[in-house]
Amino acid sequence: MTANVLIVDDHPENIDLLFTILHKAGYRVIVADSGNRALDLIKKNQPDVILLDINMPDIDGFQICRMLRANPSTEQTPIIFVTGRENDIATGFEVGGNDYVSKPFKHAEILSRVEHQLERQRLQQELQTLNQELDSLVKERTAQLVIANRQLREEVNERRFMQDRLHYLADHDFVTHLHNRSALDRHVSELIALVQTESITGWFLQFELHGFRLVNETNSFIAGDEVLSDIGEILTTCAGKDAFVARISGDRFALVLRAKPQAFIDTLTNQILAQVDQYRYQREGREFSFGGRLAAVKIDRDINSLETLLIMAEETAVQLRQANQSH
Repeated sequence: MTANVLIVDDHPENIDLLFTILHKAGYRVIVADSGNRALDLIKKNQPDVILLDINMPDIDGFQICRMLRANPSTEQTPIIFVTGRENDIATGFEVGGNDYVSKPFKHAEILSRVEHQLERQRLQQELQTLNQELDSLVKERTAQLVIANRQLREEVNERRFMQDRLHYLADHDFVTHLHNRSALDRHVSELIALVQTESITGWFLQFELHGFRLVNETNSFIAGDEVLSDIGEILTTCAGKDAFVARISGDRFALVLRAKPQAFIDTLTNQILAQVDQYRYQREGREFSFGGRLAAVKIDRDINSLETLLIMAEETAVQLRQANQSH
């Protein structure tokens, strides 16, 4: 069945663009230009997924999200925040948002994130139905253990698969299959806690890919996804099995390592940049080359959050850019 998508935004140009993208993809699109209008529409016809702007004149997107999460009928409805500010992302997750899309909009990103949330919702509904069926089966077939045990094992395995799949979707980026920002935040928080209590340190490396925009603008979004997936494979291979590799957003990635000396980080940095420099992507007779910038930040007791690491990594990246320009 075609899914219902609610767009909540007070800017007509944003509504027109999102409506066009989703309508052409076959979705039924509902539009609200204010928070109060959105709440009225949700009462009358609950959508399957909501694209929610944050800054609106009557009720901001964060408050709307809190209200929907407090209502049993909408507490599980997927909510994707629409924002142009990176600082809003963490707050969006805190109030119950499932995902976010960045402004300016990218056609492929909008569709991919909506489809991702719809798949999660479908799996959750199937899992709930399966759990109810399993409860009934256990009661009905207690007297037929020999016959029923085999079937129950199959159904339990199916439920376990769905649970594992849900956990995977919640923690992984759907394009690169690397960890996503939410999983990165949790991993970094756990490492910071260990650093505060034990005599260990860690490293946070932020890699920014150069040249990706050209592929995205001159080819289909499939080409861009293939490049991001290849870059993720390069980072994972170079960093090794002990590293935690994640896609932060767009063409930015993060690597987290524990208890490594400075010399190891320097060698790893050079290796990653060399591998990316050698990488070539070919499509429809064209060949694309890439570069990148990698900033490393040491995780010691002065670090208290992922946001701090991202700010410090960005400052380091600026310093590296300025140093390269001076040479």
